[in-house]
Amino acid sequence: GALHFGNGSHVLDDDAEDYVNGLTAITIAMWIKSDVIDTDSGFIIFDEPAGNDQRGMRYDADGGEGDLNLIKYGISFTSGNEEDESPANLQTTDWQHVAVTSASGAGLSLYINGSLVLPEEDAAPVTGVITGCTTMIVGKGGKDEVDSSSWDGLIDEVRIYGRALSAEEVMWLAGRTDSVHKPL
Repeated sequence: GALHFGNGSHVLDDDAEDYVNGLTAITIAMWIKSDVIDTDSGFIIFDEPAGNDQRGMRYDADGGEGDLNLIKYGISFTSGNEEDESPANLQTTDWQHVAVTSASGAGLSLYINGSLVLPEEDAAPVTGVITGCTTMIVGKGGKDEVDSSSWDGLIDEVRIYGRALSAEEVMWLAGRTDSVHKPL
């Protein structure tokens, strides 16, 4: 049931601004499987791609501190933007469950396969309500051009929640049943 993306393909939801803007917390979760690594390619964005990571998640080949093959993710609240980076070498061609949670003032949390991943670059938490979301595009990210580039691989089970799921709930989504939850 997964969708295969490539060559600019994507799924567009023009109604996302109606159910994302104004939230004080959110969780974005999905299964991804890339066909390549060492890439700058997004899997979800809530705005037209504009070269930043304020409203989405993507693979990044070369991060701000020189780390390679990481994940960038961000959110915009009324007080500003928070854009974080994972540690290096999280890109893979294996299936990954990725989830990002955020709540006003609490900051972003990234989970890979149900485990919390501590950020390599951690911007200050933002407050207020989510703002600036104009659309939802699955299969694209901040650096993808609108019509030509896109995620190169599979995406499945995209879920958006109007609250920050707990660590245990994210583990359940990822299919993990162990009771030990340790940061990567």
